[in-house]
Amino acid sequence: MSERRLLNRSAVKDFALKCSKEKRAGKFTRVGEDFLTEVEVDAEIIVREVLTKWYLEPSERVLWEEPTIFVTGELMDCMKTALNEALTRMIQRKVQRQPSCGCTLGRTR
Repeated sequence: MSERRLLNRSAVKDFALKCSKEKRAGKFTRVGEDFLTEVEVDAEIIVREVLTKWYLEPSERVLWEEPTIFVTGELMDCMKTALNEALTRMIQRKVQRQPSCGCTLGRTR
């Protein structure tokens, strides 16, 4: 995983604990670093999936001028909403799959 911060880790923790409270009767009261790392890795995988879906070999590519931006603010808002929705589902599933041992959410795989 890269050193970039892709996620608001505090929001991830808060939502994971909310899922624990609503779907697991509050079984988990803490979120471990490995859980957060796993969510960040999964977020990077989503980004890579977008890039690989539209991959072209370098010899097939038409180069574009660097300052040209194809994306509008409206598209970015749509992508932000879609990514947030995907991440909420992913976090909830991780909480629901977590084995019931201890009070800390950790690695789920």
